[in-house]
Amino acid sequence: MLPSNLNELSTDHLDFLRDQLTNEIASLKSQLEHHKLERREKRQYRDNQWFLSASHALRMKGAEHQIILRELGRRSREAKLNRTYEEAIRFQNAARILLSRDKYIEILEAANAEPRKA
Repeated sequence: MLPSNLNELSTDHLDFLRDQLTNEIASLKSQLEHHKLERREKRQYRDNQWFLSASHALRMKGAEHQIILRELGRRSREAKLNRTYEEAIRFQNAARILLSRDKYIEILEAANAEPRKA
């Protein structure tokens, strides 16, 4: 069961949980398929309650897996946005150092102007 606040978990821990759930889901799917195959051969379920319980567990684990994937995706997008912002700041600082004041202001004004339509 996942904690209520995923922000408390590190990305490494979320990766571990994702991998663990992936393995559990694969195992459940395999067991369910084996159970279905056995049903076809013998024309009856070995244990109907187990089948229902395993099917429910598969759905719950799938939902948890999806929650973890969403959180990992959100963190990845956030990290990419931060990297892009940091690169822009580094570029701006380098431009301040390397360009004359007038050229820097001219480029800054052009960058802030309305974008041209192609």
